[in-house]
Parts: sequence; structure tokens; C-alpha cells
Amino acid sequence: MALFLPVVLTIDIIKRVTDAAGQGAIEFTVDEQLNIKKLMTKLSILHGVITCSLVLAMLFLGQYNFSKDYKLDATAMAVVVGALAGILSVVFVYLPVWRLRRWMCRRVQTVTT
Repeated sequence: MALFLPVVLTIDIIKRVTDAAGQGAIEFTVDEQLNIKKLMTKLSILHGVITCSLVLAMLFLGQYNFSKDYKLDATAMAVVVGALAGILSVVFVYLPVWRLRRWMCRRVQTVTT
């Protein structure tokens, strides 16, 4: 989950925002010189690796700090995993849009008389 959720959400959100900008559904346009596929690939791999590394580091830290006799509670782990999935979903919906804003500008409407 820590690897695939950020990757899939990053690709999906960037694709949706650029499609909406191309159709005129939002008031922003994306720069023509931007290679969207390269940006999606780079950001999705970066987000996946960073998130997976952080989760693995926290798991190793928890394994190191718990005693030998500690047993994981299934209910507590389900709550933690659900909360983590919710947090990752919110973060990786806004983070790609925040990064994409660098190449977006407001749509200019021309008035002809």
C-alpha cells in the first residue's frame, strides 16, 4: 500500500488535471512545453520510493523498540493501516497538483468587438 497508493494516485491526479485543463473544464492551462509523461513517471516513482522508505523505516524502528513478548493486536493494526491509507490518499491528491502548479497559468479570454 505504501508503494502503490502514491504511485497510482500521482499518475491519476496529474492525468485528470491535465485532461481537465485541455478540455477547458478548469480555468488553468498547462504549459505546452511540459512533457507530462516524464513528469508523471518521475513524480510517481519519487513519491512511491519516499513513502515506502518512510514506512519501512518506521516498521524497523517499531520492531527494534518492541520487546520479544509483544504481540500485535489485529484491531489496532487495522485502525493504523486504515488511518495511514486515508492520510496517504489525501496527501497524494494534493501533492501532485501542488507540483503541477509550477507549469500552469490562468486561461486568458479574448474579447472581440
